[in-house]
Amino acid sequence: MKKFLLLCLLGLPGLMWSQAQRKVLIEEFTNASCPPCEAQNPDFNALLHGNLDKVVPLKYQASFPGYDPMYAQNPAQVDARQDYYDLGGVPTAWIDGVLPGNDYAGGAGNWNVTPSNGYEGGPYGYNQAAVDYAYGLTTPIEMELSHSLSEDLVNITIDVKIKNVSAEDFSLAAGKLHVAVTEHVITYPEPPGSTAEFVFEEVMRKMYPSVSGTDLSTIAPGDSMEFHFEEALPDYIFSYGEIAVVAFVQDNTDKAVYQAEVSEPHEITNYPDASVSSNTAAPVGLCGATISPIVVISNEGSIEITSFDASYSIQGGDPTVQSWTGTLAPGASESVTFDEVVLPGGISEVTYSVQNVNGTDDYNNLNNNSIPDQFVSLSDTPIGTELLEDNEAYAGTYPTSAIVSPPIEAGTFGFGTFLSLSGAELPVATTDPIGGYGNSDRSLFINYYQWNPGEVAAADEGTLTYQKIDLSNQTEVMLSFDRAGAQYQGSQDRLQILVSEDCGDTWTIVHDIQGANLATVGDMELYYAPASADWTTDIIDLSAFDNAPEVNVQFKAISAWGNQVYLDNINLLGTTVGTNDPVNLLAGKVGIYPNPTRVAANIEFDLVEATRVTIKIYDLSGRLVATLEDGAFYQSGQYIKTWKNPASAGLYLAKITTEFGEVSKRINVVK
Repeated sequence: MKKFLLLCLLGLPGLMWSQAQRKVLIEEFTNASCPPCEAQNPDFNALLHGNLDKVVPLKYQASFPGYDPMYAQNPAQVDARQDYYDLGGVPTAWIDGVLPGNDYAGGAGNWNVTPSNGYEGGPYGYNQAAVDYAYGLTTPIEMELSHSLSEDLVNITIDVKIKNVSAEDFSLAAGKLHVAVTEHVITYPEPPGSTAEFVFEEVMRKMYPSVSGTDLSTIAPGDSMEFHFEEALPDYIFSYGEIAVVAFVQDNTDKAVYQAEVSEPHEITNYPDASVSSNTAAPVGLCGATISPIVVISNEGSIEITSFDASYSIQGGDPTVQSWTGTLAPGASESVTFDEVVLPGGISEVTYSVQNVNGTDDYNNLNNNSIPDQFVSLSDTPIGTELLEDNEAYAGTYPTSAIVSPPIEAGTFGFGTFLSLSGAELPVATTDPIGGYGNSDRSLFINYYQWNPGEVAAADEGTLTYQKIDLSNQTEVMLSFDRAGAQYQGSQDRLQILVSEDCGDTWTIVHDIQGANLATVGDMELYYAPASADWTTDIIDLSAFDNAPEVNVQFKAISAWGNQVYLDNINLLGTTVGTNDPVNLLAGKVGIYPNPTRVAANIEFDLVEATRVTIKIYDLSGRLVATLEDGAFYQSGQYIKTWKNPASAGLYLAKITTEFGEVSKRINVVK
């Protein structure tokens, strides 16, 4: 009998006291403009999703390496957690306050800190074995967590209960209860940072009552501590239907986390949720193009929508608003059509939004604005009487004097084509200057090398079309540009130059080169970047367009999946006569010979009256390269001035200025 009682008594603590099941807290620091975060997060998130019965995820949108709008909304608290963990880089994740590395869980993870140049806490190193190890660790406390939102979605109430289920006091040297309001999923209509990430999960939005948490006192065996928070929600919440709460107990002496819990989002049933999208058709034609914006409003909530204001805006201008009333059932959509509007020219970004749903704000702000439409069009008004484009003003963007169609962006065919790039911005960077003849930093880049027209949905051509140029007072019109390129295994990449006098209704091909004729160096297997000696200059006679009131010049790249081509110093100009009749100035005679020239060019001119004369030579970027006369007095008669030893090949302008007017003439220097 004594033996039986002894066994029962020995077993009693096991029935009365135990260890609680641990929920594992994984805190990741990430950033919307962080390429390694973009690369590691998909697999990391998939691991977390598969273990939500074991894991409580919490994400902090960090302050670096680039812009992150979620960080900007609550920088002080994120900075405090960064400092708490002495964050050195992103993405980095702590598991129950531990920064895991090679030795974590006896090497169960995959961090490979040495010798494979990995790093501690990298999301890439987390795996099922590491999660299971942390989940299997014992803890003496259980946690209950719940929350509710006020009817007007202004305040949040949070209740936390911590119970000590062990047989000993639960006492931490510097114990804290941390409570964080999170958004379960934040889905932007387009990436908010510099990477392609637009979906962010378990984002910390606000910690209550502060980032420092709440002090914990000793909890006796079997006892509990209860905490009640009534707090104002921050005004930057995106979707109230995604609000969750994470709570965890942490000891500041060693940062160990003893328990974590999550209170999941609640369904919002008393507020509407309207989303917006576009059904606007592309404009027809290039110049003076019009669109009729169509905004599609969908009811994403659980109650009827009876009114809203739909709007669109072009290039961030004032919105055009149209109000709607009726009955829009949950799951239904309604299209709102606006009056026709003329696009301003260039790449026009049109955004759409919905506001004032049922006379109030709806509970999901992120779907109230659509992904912008981009429409390509040209202005009806010429941008000038000549085109002198050296591409130096555009840091990795398209020339503002032109449009690219279709817009060739990241992740699409021929990415980078017609962007103005420097050597450091190439996919295979070079520090050498890649402007024409090595004389400048930038050139237009045609990415034939990574542009496979055989891929599904890949286009085989792209165009860059310059805005209108007024040639109504121009003769001897010519187009010139510098070119460098290579073939790949005899590839037949093609470049066409086209000119239109009716803004794209009809085009005339004025230049068409491909394959070996397009390349300026031999066949190359490797990715090609130009050297200064690789360049040549193409000069195209456009005298057929002399005195045309408007012309558009288009460069059309047609890919055969070859190697790179670079373009620079694209210039369209003619001989311009000043306000006076040239006969009154020069007796109708100005000559340049020899032209083309190698070592010297003679400028011959006749004066019918005595006058002061200035003769200056400019390159096509407008830079003064020589002054042959600077206001010297000349009697009437015939004269010759010689420009000796031009420094480099290319096209130049000789400008002869008198008291009666000015004449410009081209000089073609070959070496």
